[in-house]
Amino acid sequence: MEKKNEYRIHIVGNRVVASALKRPGPKAHPLIRNHAQGWVMDYATPAPPEHQEYAVKGVERCGFDFAALDVCDDGVRPYVLELNLAPGILVWTAAQYAREFSRVWGRKLRAQ
Repeated sequence: MEKKNEYRIHIVGNRVVASALKRPGPKAHPLIRNHAQGWVMDYATPAPPEHQEYAVKGVERCGFDFAALDVCDDGVRPYVLELNLAPGILVWTAAQYAREFSRVWGRKLRAQ
């Protein structure tokens, strides 16, 4: 499969808290799309809704409360490549996780 686009999509509960298009930096490896290989996350370009739905379903099917997924497409449909339980996050992304953790688990704790 030839990747057209690849996104990192962060999920907490059943909600997308952040998503970004992976873009090549000046010395990016052509096949390995991670930070160590020169790729950067463009949070100004969020994943399309269909990609986000795949990511949410992926987390739900695995039974996790949160994760970050790498989702790509071939120009036709999305594919989940990887589910990360300990993703690298930026300060802004950490704030999105914290807000959503508080919303989800705060409600559960108050109900007990």
